[in-house]
Amino acid sequence: MKILLLLSLLLLAARPPATHAQAAGTNRLEEARLRLTQAESLYDGGEYERCGQLLDGYIEEQRSGGFRFTSREAGRIYGLRALVAYAFRGEGEGYREEVRGYLWAALDADPELDLGAPAEVPMFVLDLFYKLKNEYLAQFSRLAKRWTVGLLAAVVIDPTVVQDPKLLQPGLYLCYNLSESWSLLGDLRLPLSAPVWGSIRGQVGAAWFPGYNIRKINPCFTLTYQFALDNLETYTHSLSLGGQSEIVSRIGLGFGMRIEFLRVDLILGAIQPSELPTYRSIALFGKDFLRASFANTNLLIIYRFGKRRA
Repeated sequence: MKILLLLSLLLLAARPPATHAQAAGTNRLEEARLRLTQAESLYDGGEYERCGQLLDGYIEEQRSGGFRFTSREAGRIYGLRALVAYAFRGEGEGYREEVRGYLWAALDADPELDLGAPAEVPMFVLDLFYKLKNEYLAQFSRLAKRWTVGLLAAVVIDPTVVQDPKLLQPGLYLCYNLSESWSLLGDLRLPLSAPVWGSIRGQVGAAWFPGYNIRKINPCFTLTYQFALDNLETYTHSLSLGGQSEIVSRIGLGFGMRIEFLRVDLILGAIQPSELPTYRSIALFGKDFLRASFANTNLLIIYRFGKRRA
């Protein structure tokens, strides 16, 4: 009984600091939002100097890591600071780069930032904002990055020419964007099985994207030729009609799922039924070396290399 009482007291003693820290973080964010609203009121009232001083304090906190604002608040801070910089533009041309820098930082924090109604924002700032927004988002469009090279890690759920349904297949991913909708794609994988170098597979083909948006799920249809070698004995040539859905972040890390609606395999080397790769398929025209399979699924983790503007 004494031990239970002691444990209860310890738990009660440990709980308030955690709750207090959580409440302090929430209060700090609410305070920051109130001060941001105050800064917006100062700007609307024409008190640009006080507004700028308040925002500069925020920006210093953000850059030093003293307090991390959410992407939405950070975007509002930099966007409002760009308006203040334009208000103090004077007679020189240096303000243009200053406004541009703040707007770029605002978009980097929140690409979906809405700077305000055209009637409320100076035309120069609004035009520059839309220009920079298109330029910023173009970094992540498939049209801007014509060559895409990345790392691929595929987990095969319903295998075709692999033996183990839990097999991880790391490899190299390559994509060349012909247009915003059409791409040439390919990958080369080494299944983690023995012998590794005796089991290799890859594919080349084309993909059609009805539409593409950064940080959103993007489906496409694929038509690919695939080659697989298993244990230096079984050679498989395949024609696959399928689809793929992927979502890619701004840093290049993406997740996807690839499904082969229909796949036709020509299997050479292992011609005896006992030597055929074990996967769900049906023989075509009564031939074991010519088979069809459906709904083969891969889960993908992709990292796409690409340079971003600072």
